[in-house]
Amino acid sequence: VFDPEFAFYGPMGYDVGNIIANIFFAWCHADAELESQKEKEVFCSWCLDCIRDIVDLFISKFSVCWDENVTDIMAKVPGFKEYYMAQVLADTAAIAGMESIRRIVGLANVKDITSITDTNKRARAERIVIRLAKDYIMNRTSFTCGQDYIDAIAKAVNAES
Repeated sequence: VFDPEFAFYGPMGYDVGNIIANIFFAWCHADAELESQKEKEVFCSWCLDCIRDIVDLFISKFSVCWDENVTDIMAKVPGFKEYYMAQVLADTAAIAGMESIRRIVGLANVKDITSITDTNKRARAERIVIRLAKDYIMNRTSFTCGQDYIDAIAKAVNAES
């Protein structure tokens, strides 16, 4: 174990939520630091595509694994898989929000944000991340697919424009 701080048994949404938050930090860094508009557009679009694809592919692959491997009678009750997935997705959004806040407000800052050289751009990035994190946490049950994350990001970014 390389980082025992995060070696724990917790919600399944932890890993996916953590990835979403960290990819968005990279988006913030590129948005603030890349000089070439073309490079910025390409990289930022790639980050958003990754976030959408990670969520959507997780949902589809989880569903396939569930159908192929679940044998418990309770888990096969109609609607239970969907109920369970909704809980995992709510945890995913909440964890993305908590990780985002932890990395901005807490002591474990992330280099993607702290290395933004222009203090106004860094402050803007921090405000976007906090606004987005708040949305993830407060509205966690409404994040049901990858596009929901993209829409929330656009809303947070546009609020800073």
